[in-house]
Amino acid sequence: MWTIINNTDFKADYQLGINTDPRTRHEYDLIWMVAIKATFCIKPGTRKLSISDEQVEINSTDQFRDDPSTSSLLVASDFAANKQAVDVLLNATAYSQGGKRAEDMLVSFRLGERRKVLKIIGDQFWESSMGMISKSYIIPFDKKEIIYEHAYGGWLEAKDKKLSLYDPSNPSGTGYFHKRSQAHRMKLPNIEYPDFPTKTSLKKNRVAGYGPIPPHWSPRQPHAGIYEPKNRADLNNPYAKNFDPLFYQAAPYDQQFSDINGNEPVGLLNMHPEFSVIEFLMPVIEIECETKMNNKEIRHTATIQTVIFQPDVPQMQMVWQTTLPCKQQGRTIEYTKIYSKIDPNTVN
Repeated sequence: MWTIINNTDFKADYQLGINTDPRTRHEYDLIWMVAIKATFCIKPGTRKLSISDEQVEINSTDQFRDDPSTSSLLVASDFAANKQAVDVLLNATAYSQGGKRAEDMLVSFRLGERRKVLKIIGDQFWESSMGMISKSYIIPFDKKEIIYEHAYGGWLEAKDKKLSLYDPSNPSGTGYFHKRSQAHRMKLPNIEYPDFPTKTSLKKNRVAGYGPIPPHWSPRQPHAGIYEPKNRADLNNPYAKNFDPLFYQAAPYDQQFSDINGNEPVGLLNMHPEFSVIEFLMPVIEIECETKMNNKEIRHTATIQTVIFQPDVPQMQMVWQTTLPCKQQGRTIEYTKIYSKIDPNTVN
């Protein structure tokens, strides 16, 4: 029972979950989820990828860098009951080029026709004098991790046992304040959108980054809805009636794609210690599955859910998932066979 017969070069795993689609879910409505993750080596200077000898394992849960209340996600779970779009994530570091330290620089990634540019800035602090607040000088850097701990946001510890304040979009950020007097010697963000430089006004600042957003951060958390059980049927369903599947999108909104079919050009700028530009084409891969359930064989196709770029390595991962409604028949599932079809013109 519950066996994966993997006929690919990639990693695969399964979970039995609860259907969260508000259009189709019913009491005790289960789904069979199978995730397939492919790891590719990126060869700078070429436009092709190669299948890595060491395939990265499936992430069954979210993994945080430190305390989940104050740190960002290191990796997001590869399972999602009902994703509406393809998440594109980057685990990246900004590198100054030519061995020279820089006060600031631009990094970017391009996938297809979409491009996202961020500005990376060296360490600097808010300074206050005579009731005025200004930015200090910038400390040059040669590399800087592009993580939410270096972006706008954070906690403001309360005094006199009053409730602490925090930025719901990024509790792990460099600094958060309501009054200018609270900002003195507070660190400024190292990561910004170029057209949204950090201001002293909270309403004019944006959290910038490429990594996954934890489920308890905004904008994901509001999509979880409000769970208010009113009867026994509600107690049997652990999801709020106004649950929105957008909750499963871990990527920032400007990194969510309607689809990725393969052959899309990819460009990574200033995210590798030796190569300022890395370019290649997305591979063309089809993943087909066959599941035996209730003594019947069901054929189904896995769809791309997540793309993860790791330019430091350099490496790329692609995650497909297939979700099969099984209602009350989860225990009758015997196996899922997985097959892959790879276009050799896009992968070495």
